[in-house]
Amino acid sequence: PYLGVTLNPKDNKAYSAAGLLAYRVSACSLDVLLGRHPSRQGTWSWIGGKREPGEVCSVATAAREVHEESLGHLTANWVEAQLRSQPQVLWHPNGRYAVHLAEVENHDAGGDVAAALTQLPSGRMLQLRLPSSVSPTNNSTILPALATVGTARTILTERGGGPMLLSQLMALMYKRKPCSRWEVRAAGGAVSWCASAGIMTAGGLKRTARAETAWLSQALTTARAILNEHDGGPILLSRLMALMYEREPSSKLEVRTAGGAANWCACGGIMTEAGPKGPVGMETAWLGQPNTLEVDHLVWFPW
Repeated sequence: PYLGVTLNPKDNKAYSAAGLLAYRVSACSLDVLLGRHPSRQGTWSWIGGKREPGEVCSVATAAREVHEESLGHLTANWVEAQLRSQPQVLWHPNGRYAVHLAEVENHDAGGDVAAALTQLPSGRMLQLRLPSSVSPTNNSTILPALATVGTARTILTERGGGPMLLSQLMALMYKRKPCSRWEVRAAGGAVSWCASAGIMTAGGLKRTARAETAWLSQALTTARAILNEHDGGPILLSRLMALMYEREPSSKLEVRTAGGAANWCACGGIMTEAGPKGPVGMETAWLGQPNTLEVDHLVWFPW
């Protein structure tokens, strides 16, 4: 093993997997970002995964894996930019694994790094998704989480799928299932929890507290079907929207209410990324397939 600026040419050619160990520095601590892997008995480690056919650089593999596994909380654009401007990599010959290092700073928030991640307190878990590919066990939190999702969806279905005030949805859900308060809190709040549950949300017209709305999306089902027809993507985001509007004309209003196509996709768990040069119209979209995603929570762990 060795720590260097880049991999040796021989290792870069032979690597099998790559990932990212993100860290942040404060006045009193150094935190590292870890992901929880329920398929590995709930163990925690850096975020990464196997090299895919056609990938010729460990930076590209790490960027793709981090974007997918973090559900866009750390985007591929940010990872690539960080690793090319301040490169650091740890080589593990056992497994031929390249672990890249990158610092997350507060000023990164709100762009290619989700504010929910930069503002996450040390030791508090951020829930990303419900790991449907993992079989529940007696010690698992998956069953109550799925039951809570079912409760929320039932409430919305009783009201025609919504929209309804997010605060009202939460109040009814807490009444029917009191333990759901903890699940929502662990997810980072109602909006984050709804995103992990596939429930659409949007801010109020005046962006005031308690004015957010929530609803079940028929358009989301259509969009996922389109992406599945294209092997899960990626396809141009503009192309996805055009096909969805053609099949589901009412979805135009839903996308507009969510603040645009990229925001709408983020609410529905569809992955997006800007084009190589960032122009509007060149963004891509794809499905993060549940059977390939392994991380269900993130946490900043004090070093």
